Amino acid sequence: MNISKSRQFFSGNDHALDRMGQVRTNRKLLSGLYNDPNTRFLLCVNGGSKFLFLKQEKKPELATSLPNSQSPKRFQQIALLKRQDLLDSKLSLNPYLEENSAVFGKIVIQDLNNKKSVDEYSTAMQFSKKASQVFLGKTTNISAIDSNSETLQETPPYYNIWAIDLGDLGAYEQDKIAEFAENAGIEEPQGIKEIESAIANTLKGIFLPLRTGSFGLNACQAHVIALAAALTDWNYRNQFCPGCGNPTWSTQAGYKRVCVNGLVSTINDNPLLYIPQEIDKKCYSQFSLNNFTFPRTDPVIIVAIISPDGDKLLLARGAKFPPKRYSCIAGFVDAAESIEDAVRREVREEVGLNVDKIEYYTSQPWPFPNSLMIGCFAHATSKNIVVDQDEILDAKWCSVNDIYPSLAKNESESLLNFDKIIDQSNKKTLVSDQTDIELPPAVAVGFFLIQAWIKKQINHANL
Repeated sequence: MNISKSRQFFSGNDHALDRMGQVRTNRKLLSGLYNDPNTRFLLCVNGGSKFLFLKQEKKPELATSLPNSQSPKRFQQIALLKRQDLLDSKLSLNPYLEENSAVFGKIVIQDLNNKKSVDEYSTAMQFSKKASQVFLGKTTNISAIDSNSETLQETPPYYNIWAIDLGDLGAYEQDKIAEFAENAGIEEPQGIKEIESAIANTLKGIFLPLRTGSFGLNACQAHVIALAAALTDWNYRNQFCPGCGNPTWSTQAGYKRVCVNGLVSTINDNPLLYIPQEIDKKCYSQFSLNNFTFPRTDPVIIVAIISPDGDKLLLARGAKFPPKRYSCIAGFVDAAESIEDAVRREVREEVGLNVDKIEYYTSQPWPFPNSLMIGCFAHATSKNIVVDQDEILDAKWCSVNDIYPSLAKNESESLLNFDKIIDQSNKKTLVSDQTDIELPPAVAVGFFLIQAWIKKQINHANL
């Protein structure tokens, strides 16, 4: 199967974002990208659990969150802030200005010819309150990323996109909280929610949970917010070194964290990161390559299981699913497992079946917080289901007639634009034998695995 043009919600494409990995070790280049007039900032709190979106003045319109959509309308939009917006709201200091080095940490590298030291530490920063600032990349797809681009007198040729996470709002000092509130006209904020509202009102936006807001974005914005969520969440959760327990600093524009054990001193109570010519390494992470210093992605298999005779699909109801929801079997890939090993094990553990003819179909980044869904098909060698009742409430073999009504309902009611493979006239000819099945929404790869199987059954096509 040719997967070069496969697209899923949250995934990117060749034109969505250039991540520009080559600039991340160059502080001067990063400073230029940060202070460029064509730079825009996403704002989030608490490790990307909530992002700032534009307030909606009108009723929801047709969304274009999936490939092949033609309309630029959507019902949710990321707030893209200019640097001046952040300055006016007094929310975030510029970490690339020398005058702010007292806050984010001054860096002194004794041997500037040591490429490893320069690459490792020259862009290091200390953010308080678990905050982070991450360079996401550059995009030339201005009309897709910026809902207000049509109102601009002159459309910029590109945007540099950064994500700023304010971190743990509950950890801010009272004077900073008062400053947030004063800007929004609130005298005495009561709790985190009111602080969030104060910040959002100042910027004419609204903070929404990632799930709530992201499912209504167009393809470009969905990909950008997925990347921002994964990286800010990772920085938020990894404040201390797993190797020695000492603090880590953010480096390479948020794509790496380094242990600073033995390297931090102070000047007038301000943090100083001093890198001597020969580092007296206090932690093994300082002289070896470790996966915990880079953002992680957790592989998850999700598999549509086809019956031995090929005419039914196994759908399962997870213990935490909404009422009537059925989907494909899914689970994390274990250590030292291949994708096909994980498929066989998960299917055997959850529904007691053996499978063969395992085929990869598509994948999807899933930023809750940082999984990669690997979609597969597999053929069961028998129909004898044995459910693992700790994880699965029910599992059953379903025909096209069983699945079709829910699939058609999802396609017809979804605000998203995507290839709807079933002709609406088929509604009259396919009648379900079961009425208690609801499929996952059309933002999930599970939906598209099921849809692909239905297409094959109706059109007698290959998967």
